[in-house]
Amino acid sequence: MTFESDDIIYNTVTTESVEKLRQQVDRLRRQGDVKRRELESLAEKIGRKLDRSKSEPIYKSARFPEHKIISIPNHRKIKRFIKEQVLNDLEDDLDAWEELLKGEI
Repeated sequence: MTFESDDIIYNTVTTESVEKLRQQVDRLRRQGDVKRRELESLAEKIGRKLDRSKSEPIYKSARFPEHKIISIPNHRKIKRFIKEQVLNDLEDDLDAWEELLKGEI
């Protein structure tokens, strides 16, 4: 997957938007089970793109292709331990966005 500099995600990410996304991650952490769509929506907001080439839906980072892929099971509700791993991986993306915005990468 290639990253294009005119990608809407890249052009709209700011320090403030990263902070709002972190608040959403924190809110989802406090919940018990979450809906699959909540995690998918968050992954997309952070810049992940859906790849349907596998049996389970996976999300790849368009901006940070070196980051591991995230599998979000195709279940209505996602159990806590899966949710925690997905949120940890998405926080890694947010950390990378912060570094990019600071000019560290």
